Amino acid sequence: GFLSNRSEGNQARDAEYRELLSERIAEAIVEQRYGPGVYHASPQVAAAQPQQPASTGSEPTPPAVHH
Repeated sequence: GFLSNRSEGNQARDAEYRELLSERIAEAIVEQRYGPGVYHASPQVAAAQPQQPASTGSEPTPPAVHH
């Protein structure tokens, strides 16, 4: 639907409807980019998945040596 739709335009005056609408838009964006089911993954599942470090295209900096 579109907010130019008279019925949805009237619903958009309600804060709860706007919250639901923004939630659905965010879900659609995330699932389009990362795949279905990603947006509502439980915190336990997200925490259990290993984090991949961001690739910068360079070698990691070795730790500083203090003398």
